[in-house]
Amino acid sequence: LQQELGSSQAFLDQFGPVSFRDGEVRTALDFVRQLIQIHDEEMSESLTSSQESDAPGDGAGDASGTAEEKAREALDLVGEGSGARAREILGQDEEALAMILQLCNTAGIEYRKAGLFDRAVAEFRKALFFHPHDEGLHYNIARAFLEKKDWKEAERSILEGLKAKPDFQEGKTLLKYIRALAPATPT
Repeated sequence: LQQELGSSQAFLDQFGPVSFRDGEVRTALDFVRQLIQIHDEEMSESLTSSQESDAPGDGAGDASGTAEEKAREALDLVGEGSGARAREILGQDEEALAMILQLCNTAGIEYRKAGLFDRAVAEFRKALFFHPHDEGLHYNIARAFLEKKDWKEAERSILEGLKAKPDFQEGKTLLKYIRALAPATPT
């Protein structure tokens, strides 16, 4: 992992050369956690600033616009219950689809961290509309329900993730955790 991370072109472009020494797994993991936290914070700031700049007449409704504009328009349509129209706008635009996943997942994580579990689930489900087989989204939904102490929904959500990817190790671990913590249900 350390070698792959250190030699990744995207990593090098973003952070420059970094060398890890063999046996320093904890240091490498701490470093990766910090990178993820920084990325989450940057995405949150980007999401906040771009939401503040959205104003009528800014071109965000133009289906031929940028991937971000398409993604935002599609998300608005899903929120209004017009999922078919949202899919039509996106077509096969992989960049816009990836943007939706990134925007919703980041917002959902921020809402979960803030204790706004229902809003977190709503964000993850928006992304799930476009990425129904993304085990990570199901995992994040399960985490929000877990923190809400809704054991049944947490279990149901992670089982959906495991259905999408049966060898999803983090999902298996979370399922065991949920089942160990869930209060016994009367028979």
